[in-house]
Amino acid sequence: MKNTRAAATLDFQHDEADRGQRRISCPVLALWSATGAVASWYDPVQIWRAWADDFRGFPVSAGHFLPEEAPEETTAHLLSFLAE
Repeated sequence: MKNTRAAATLDFQHDEADRGQRRISCPVLALWSATGAVASWYDPVQIWRAWADDFRGFPVSAGHFLPEEAPEETTAHLLSFLAE
């Protein structure tokens, strides 16, 4: 069996196969850098709400490494999400 790894090409193929056919039914939490590429290139909330029935997401005041750069803020989001 060939090992596959998530990457832009494989992820895109999987997304296209699932688009409009499958949704994520479990709760989803997404955190991203408030100053990074994701925040400037995309609208993460809009993207994830198109895929997930129960989505929560927030920008975090950090760079690429959220837990290391903003541990308190990251932890607060995780604890709130997991407490529900």
